Amino acid sequence: MTSEFGNVSDDYAKYRNALPQVLFNQLIDQGVFFAGNQIIELGSGTGIISRDLAMLGAHVIGIEPSPQDDRAS
Repeated sequence: MTSEFGNVSDDYAKYRNALPQVLFNQLIDQGVFFAGNQIIELGSGTGIISRDLAMLGAHVIGIEPSPQDDRAS
């Protein structure tokens, strides 16, 4: 059984919390810097991580291969 992210993206966006800032702080403490870097996020879904990385100064391209499900409910 496979599932397409497009079929569940609305629920994901509604119920998925933002990532905690401590995650990014810990990455920075380990020498992972985002500002000015180009980042490609594969499987970006609703773009939660892409937006956070952009707010940290990264140049982000998010790629979500699942098409949005446009069928009426």
